[in-house]
Amino acid sequence: MQDDLLATPDGQWLAERTRQAGPALLANSREVQLRGVMAEVGLEHLPCYLAQGQPGLVRLDAEPSIVREIWMGVHRDTRSAPRIVAVQEALVAGLENSRALLRGASPPG
Repeated sequence: MQDDLLATPDGQWLAERTRQAGPALLANSREVQLRGVMAEVGLEHLPCYLAQGQPGLVRLDAEPSIVREIWMGVHRDTRSAPRIVAVQEALVAGLENSRALLRGASPPG
């Protein structure tokens, strides 16, 4: 991770495991980080939904080390508009349906 994210929980996780190593790739983009790990450039803390199922990746921690909250901001003038409520409900349902993957559970099968 780049310096501006080293104080985040992800950055701290990475720093604890790489104290003796220098950076091989600096990127704050999760996609770039994933591609770097897939190219065997180094170690990274990746979200479960992104890394799980990627061939050749090895999960180092048995349990997810970082859990994040998801917040949704809605302008007070439009929060009760039917289309806004419908989008909110669809997002909440989608996240609920993806709860296991987001928390790092193994996919079925």
